[in-house]
Amino acid sequence: MELLNLDFIRLKADTDLSAFSFCCGDDDLNEFLFDDSKSYLVAHLAMTYLFCKENAIVAYFSLSNDILKHKQGFFGSRSAYKDFKKKKMGLTHNLYGHELPSMKIGRLAICKDFQRKGVGAQLLDFIKSTIYKQRFAGCRLITVDAYNQAVPFYEKNQFTQLISDNKDAPTKTMYFDLNSLE
Repeated sequence: MELLNLDFIRLKADTDLSAFSFCCGDDDLNEFLFDDSKSYLVAHLAMTYLFCKENAIVAYFSLSNDILKHKQGFFGSRSAYKDFKKKKMGLTHNLYGHELPSMKIGRLAICKDFQRKGVGAQLLDFIKSTIYKQRFAGCRLITVDAYNQAVPFYEKNQFTQLISDNKDAPTKTMYFDLNSLE
């Protein structure tokens, strides 16, 4: 299944989602699409995008602005954050401040019929290249709070865990550096 052969739809307030079928096997992700995605759109919290084939949603994702900063608890100290920026991001000048502008993948889901067929990797490649090419503002990272069972999938697609010692958390914060596409 090639994503580029599907219809790409940006969700709008008047999009009739009841005309589409979708089930990814995760109630939270299904419910977000059908019950919450329009509320997030109207409140300007997230934009949701659909890949469709006729009246079936093959995959969807939602994006929102994000920022990674040293006070979020991912880094034990300001110096640990500075080390991250210097070693991982190559940023050494103080001009870059204490925040890294990012785009967050809030939700990403593939219909059960299309899982484990490469659609997820294509979807992430699409998101990466679109954000990289369409930068309208400064954006260095793509972030995601990945469910624990999805961490290997994101790692396989070049995302890195910010911290790996929080084994009890239900999600892991991960990032992809857009500069790696240059």
